[in-house]
Amino acid sequence: MPLPVSKQFHFDRSQSVVEIPNASSMYDFMRILPAVPSDILDYHLARGDFESWVRSTLHDEDLARRIHKIANRHLEKNQLNQALVDAVSSRYSELELLI
Repeated sequence: MPLPVSKQFHFDRSQSVVEIPNASSMYDFMRILPAVPSDILDYHLARGDFESWVRSTLHDEDLARRIHKIANRHLEKNQLNQALVDAVSSRYSELELLI
């Protein structure tokens, strides 16, 4: 179920020439992440934005913990971004199996 605009994840577009849509669900978030430029992903990871949105809006404590661990690892940009994409995709698949 898509979230109302006020609850969607809004990526910081100020530094990007790429059009990035809002994430209106975990599915959208998973689908959009691979296309988000590394600097924008790094910006949101460093600020804890993804973790906070997942915890407070999606109410998924497990995924929020995974994102927190990823943000605190000392990985290169590409590895960090791939770890985030993998964590969200993996969690989405886990939840799909429960339905």
